[in-house]
Amino acid sequence: MGHLQKSLRRIETHYRNRKITRAIDATGFWFIDIPRTSSTSIRAELGKRFGPIHGKRNVIEAEHATEQVLPEHLSAREMQEITGPKVWASLYSFSIVRNPFERLLSFYNYMQKCGDLPTSWSYAEFVARHVEASPATPYLGYFGLRRTACDFVLDAEGTPLVTEIFRFENRTEAITRIGQKIGFPELGTLHVQKASPMGQDYRLAHDDKTRALLEDFYARDLAYFGYSF
Repeated sequence: MGHLQKSLRRIETHYRNRKITRAIDATGFWFIDIPRTSSTSIRAELGKRFGPIHGKRNVIEAEHATEQVLPEHLSAREMQEITGPKVWASLYSFSIVRNPFERLLSFYNYMQKCGDLPTSWSYAEFVARHVEASPATPYLGYFGLRRTACDFVLDAEGTPLVTEIFRFENRTEAITRIGQKIGFPELGTLHVQKASPMGQDYRLAHDDKTRALLEDFYARDLAYFGYSF
């Protein structure tokens, strides 16, 4: 790409980000949507209530899909780059984290349900391949899968970039508070893209090997958020 083309691309990106920032700033909040934390349900509701800037197109239940401006599952650092530090600091930002052992099992169930993994892969094989995956790894290169919760909500020095971080196991209380903060008390009525069997105990899906692999891979999440097996 030549110098002129690079300059034009930078100008295009700058003006696009300004337009996006104005739309976000008008609503006063942003949701850092970590995969498999009820993020699709929340974004689908936000999109219908506040418009495409908060929407999500990729929903299994197509009737709940909305227009979408930005890719889903952007980290707080990425959003701060788009809006700029001053606007980002003025927003009410929030996210939901989940025990990584449970979240990865939910990811496996979801990907199997969507046909995004070979049906022959057991959960143990999925885990073993996941911890070694790179962006180029077939089936497992998706950045949302490879990122930890800390990658989504902390800066490079380990400082939170999100106003409030809630825990998935306290989802009901979290949704109530979020709804109050953003002026949307009806938030939380939608439940889409469920993949794990009701009442599934994630501990029963793991053995000593998968537990050890994930304790190493998610060591930062486990320490920072106080989760354990």
